[in-house]
Amino acid sequence: MKRSISKDDNLMKLQQVINKVAISRSELYKLIALNKFPPQIKIGKMSRWLEKDIINWIQSHV
Repeated sequence: MKRSISKDDNLMKLQQVINKVAISRSELYKLIALNKFPPQIKIGKMSRWLEKDIINWIQSHV
């Protein structure tokens, strides 16, 4: 599924996401595979996450 990104959207790197949600890399990818975590956005070979998606996920799991 293609997602549109605006210039105002903040993108997070993998390590930033891991630090923010305090889970391991393997757990993060497991949750993505189970559709229980926002999927990454591929930019070439890079993976990035929308900060607003991560914040929404955290708020829904508090």
